[in-house]
Amino acid sequence: PSSIKINSPYPNPFNPTTNFEVRLLKNEELTITVYDIKGLSVDIIFDSHVFEGLYKFNWNASEFSSGIYFIELKILGDRLFKKVILTK
Repeated sequence: PSSIKINSPYPNPFNPTTNFEVRLLKNEELTITVYDIKGLSVDIIFDSHVFEGLYKFNWNASEFSSGIYFIELKILGDRLFKKVILTK
């Protein structure tokens, strides 16, 4: 079973911010990265050690153009992706 859970980002589609919650089932190093449709890293939302629990994050994409993006949550041995659509 995964040691990380994420709810669907909301709102989605969004302009200019979207929010999501992450639940960690154990203490981990967590990195949250945003990729564009080409697979290029365009933003890092979070990169630090966190303790077990529920965390709320948001991504402000006001500097980015409309399009499809992927939010990646990465901990040791586990990766999850969520697709978001930025509309301006």
